[in-house]
Amino acid sequence: QLCLSNPEVLNIAVRNVRKYFDTDPDRDSYSLSPDDNPWFCECAECRALNSGEMMDVWTKPVPVVTDRVLWFSNRVCEEVLRTHPGKLFGLHVYHSYTPLPARERPHPNLVLWVCHHTPACYAHTIDDPTCPENVKFNDYLRGWCAMGNKIVVYAYVYKSVCDHLLWPMERIKSNSPSVFAQTFWP
Repeated sequence: QLCLSNPEVLNIAVRNVRKYFDTDPDRDSYSLSPDDNPWFCECAECRALNSGEMMDVWTKPVPVVTDRVLWFSNRVCEEVLRTHPGKLFGLHVYHSYTPLPARERPHPNLVLWVCHHTPACYAHTIDDPTCPENVKFNDYLRGWCAMGNKIVVYAYVYKSVCDHLLWPMERIKSNSPSVFAQTFWP
């Protein structure tokens, strides 16, 4: 993972995103999502951007980095929008940055891809009040929705546990109101 507190990393990111939009001005968005793993830079400056919370990811405690990821993403958005107004930026809400932020709020131009991954359970409906993992995910999802950004829910079926077995996916109807009844894209 990048050292998100490093000012030069921020400058490089801004330059590269601007170059991307300059090269193809018809593009309307750019992904700011970190690499696909929960292990982030541990320099003192990066750790200072964290909330101080820990969470288990793959049975290993890792720092919650939501505030750090948003801090960096917000700054990239602010800088790029000075020269490329109206552009959107995708950001996965994933792994150790699924929990709600303690301090930062997402820039209005961030489209949040909330990944139903950590926590997640596919044995129950997402709105099942008896499933602790999905109750926690729903709390996170409702919190992210309340921030007013455009939201995409990414159902991340855990493929690597049983990749040699069939993983049946069915449409399950629920009698209880689901968080998915909300309008995510204002």
